Amino acid sequence: MNEINNNEKKINKFDINLKKYSMVSAKGFAMGAANVIPGVSGGTVAFVTGIYEELIGSLKYIASKEFILKILKFKIKEILTDKAVQFLIALALGVFVAIVAASNIFTYSLAHYPEFTFSFFAGLVAASIISVLKEIKKWGVSRIIAIISGTIIAYFVVNMVPVETPQTWWMFLIGGVIFMCAMILPGLSGSFLMLILGQYTLIWGAVKSLARLNFKLQDLTIIFFVGVGAVLGLGMFSHLLNWVFKKFHDLTVAVLTGFMVGSLWKLWPWKEIVSRSVRFISDVGDNKYETITENIYQTMLENPEVKIEKARVLVDKNVLPQAFEGQFYGVVGLFVIGFISVIILEMVLKKDNKELLENNNEG
Repeated sequence: MNEINNNEKKINKFDINLKKYSMVSAKGFAMGAANVIPGVSGGTVAFVTGIYEELIGSLKYIASKEFILKILKFKIKEILTDKAVQFLIALALGVFVAIVAASNIFTYSLAHYPEFTFSFFAGLVAASIISVLKEIKKWGVSRIIAIISGTIIAYFVVNMVPVETPQTWWMFLIGGVIFMCAMILPGLSGSFLMLILGQYTLIWGAVKSLARLNFKLQDLTIIFFVGVGAVLGLGMFSHLLNWVFKKFHDLTVAVLTGFMVGSLWKLWPWKEIVSRSVRFISDVGDNKYETITENIYQTMLENPEVKIEKARVLVDKNVLPQAFEGQFYGVVGLFVIGFISVIILEMVLKKDNKELLENNNEG
């Protein structure tokens, strides 16, 4: 009888863990998808889905001396049964699948339907701000100042003009550090900072080539050094974030909320393009990106002799919609859908978390 009860408990525990880590993978998928879009932060998704502090704590743990010693001593069983490791594996699986799958979907939607894409994500972020504000336990002047400061910092970051940086291993290493730090900070987009550093097309191009199994040595080199930089960034930054969360919880949440508010400027749907980075098809084979104004770009499109391989927006500015017609209502509708999606997600997650807690207590 005892054996049967023990087996039932094991099965129940397995089912609970399977459900828990399936949810974590789903949240990871949402984080990965968000990070593909310049202007959207995976950290925002982690925050609103309620896994942010667990994420930071888990990252801090795997960057600790204790965990590194386990690896050096090849304590594989201990490592794989560790809750922090299981959480990160489930999360990383979701992030990886999203990056491979969504890199094509969202880069396409961003190129062909930018107003609708930005509008949907603006709705997600706007609702997330309301959700995150609930995490501030005690309000005061310092919290309001922190929100305003975070908003100003994010505003200046999202309005930075992209620059051309060297395409070298050490620059990809730095890019990986910056990308990963931004990825876990709500309101700061890793993809947008890639764009600022002039690495967005190269890195996501390498990821897409790898996903299609049609890659070159350069693609593997880029992904390797970005990956190493990302690991280094996580190791250093997770310790800092974990410390400030424990020491200054409300102030930290307030600053991160400000980052999210400031990032909304980048997600305004209606924009006027100022300049683009364009790569022309050349008979010589020296196909480098050139920065040109939007007027010149439009003129070149009408010239059949000019062959353009790729083009991406470098600088744009927010404008008011030209007319209140079909597209306007579609944009507003997608904003509302994005906003409501977060509210529904929050309600579902609260219910699921409550059930998981009750099941764990029973087990």
